[in-house]
This record gives sequence, structure tokens and C-alpha cells, in this order.
Amino acid sequence: MSDGMQLFSIFIFVLALFSIINFLAISLSGHNFKRRIIAGFIFLLITPIVFFATVAFASIFDKAGFGAGGLAFIAAIIYILNGIVILLSSLFFLKRDIT
Repeated sequence: MSDGMQLFSIFIFVLALFSIINFLAISLSGHNFKRRIIAGFIFLLITPIVFFATVAFASIFDKAGFGAGGLAFIAAIIYILNGIVILLSSLFFLKRDIT
């Protein structure tokens, strides 16, 4: 298998893991303001773990490191944006409960 296909399979695995964690964060927090804030901060806190794990796993297949770094950067940006969206959605729930 070529290096590009191996990096693509790692990217698909990272997206599947992201989807599972996102589903658990949203479904377990429900419409609770405090739980949603905690879920958003957890997403922001696990971003470095996802970044370094993706770099370590992808660097096995990509010896130069540019593909592994790019892949890890994309995954980290997705996690950061999702954490911010979860935090903003908790503020939306607070506004909806007040009015």
C-alpha cells in the first residue's frame, strides 16, 4: 500500500474516532449547560493528545514527516473548532432557557 493510502486510512480512523467522541459528548451532555461546558473543555484539552498521537502513528508510514504533520494539524484544527462550537452551543442553550 502506498504512503498516501496509509495516511488516508489514518485520517479516516481519526475522523471515525472524532465522530464517536463527538456523539458521546453531545448525547451525554444533553441540554445541561454545565455538562456541555465540560464537554467543550474536554475537547479542547484532548487536542494536544490527538495531535501528538496522530503525528506518532502517521510518522511510521511517512518518513519525511510533512504528511504526518499536515494530517495531525488538520485533525487538531477539527478538534479545536469542535470544542469551540460545543462551548458556543452551551451558551445558546443558556439563552434559550432564559427566554
